[in-house]
Amino acid sequence: MHFYTVLAIALCLYVCQANDVAKDVDDGVELLKTGSIDLFLPEKLSFTMRNVEQCIGYFRICYDPAPTFSFRELAHFENHARGCPINHCSLMFYPSKSSIGLTTTLRDGDFYGEFDDKNRTWCPRHAGNGHANFTVVNLPNCPVIINGATLANKDKIKPKNTKSIKWIVATCAFVGIVVAMGIVVGACLFIRSRYKPTEHVNPVSRIPPIQRNTTSAKSQTSNGSVHYTKSKIRRKLKELNIEPAKTKSGNSSTDDGRM
Repeated sequence: MHFYTVLAIALCLYVCQANDVAKDVDDGVELLKTGSIDLFLPEKLSFTMRNVEQCIGYFRICYDPAPTFSFRELAHFENHARGCPINHCSLMFYPSKSSIGLTTTLRDGDFYGEFDDKNRTWCPRHAGNGHANFTVVNLPNCPVIINGATLANKDKIKPKNTKSIKWIVATCAFVGIVVAMGIVVGACLFIRSRYKPTEHVNPVSRIPPIQRNTTSAKSQTSNGSVHYTKSKIRRKLKELNIEPAKTKSGNSSTDDGRM
């Protein structure tokens, strides 16, 4: 159960953080993390590194050179490769106010760099109808803006459109509730299987049955005859003024205990 919970949370985080390499801002496109992006560019390609005095790290981005140059011809340019794939060229910004492939100036604490298309020592960039692909390799901890650029439709982030984010949050919440309910039900079934309920014993059933006194002055035999004790027989005869008959053996007839 815990594995599925972690998997659901990781999936939600991945969906929420997808396509966030860059975002549109008022003055261009702000780079957020490393990765590949497609942009629509103005005529001039330029970058701004904000608050350069507070920056830690450096900025490096790879771009596609003009397709008219062969690999041997590209190798002669100063910014060929340099941490980028062999068929790409690089642009680099350092907080120490140095750069590769860019002409730089400092403006109100921001570092501004512009690509010079007329510079023959740098790889000519490929920009078909203003569209270009870049790969961000390194980013400092301060904002880096590609001035005047806009994200292509497939890479655009629309922070103001929160409808999709609400659906993602709702889906994650539903998955979390279902997983939690599954854990609770599983725990209940497990406890129930481990501990069986004890049988209820009626305390009244433990009381032994009352032994009734069946002793009486007379008892009945299996053949239905009634026996009396000798004393009661004599008392009865005495009340009736009857002498008990003598038997040959000299005993009265009452000695046999029958009447």
